[in-house]
Amino acid sequence: RACVLALTGDVGFSGLPAQYEAAGEWLTETRQAIARVLPGVPIYVAAVPGNHDCDLASPTPARDALLKTVADDPILLA
Repeated sequence: RACVLALTGDVGFSGLPAQYEAAGEWLTETRQAIARVLPGVPIYVAAVPGNHDCDLASPTPARDALLKTVADDPILLA
């Protein structure tokens, strides 16, 4: 037996460090609660970032590539 906790994007709102500190506290509390209910069962975390998990305020190669992709093919937003 195992438990998988899936974080499916938008853990933060705008990719700022304080948002992930709060999310880290939540994740710790959640894992502890699961461990109390399922003692001895390994708890794995799978995380996939969402668009709000990116800090796009400052120019970076990743930001520029993302903006170019969206500008070139706006249907990706649908």
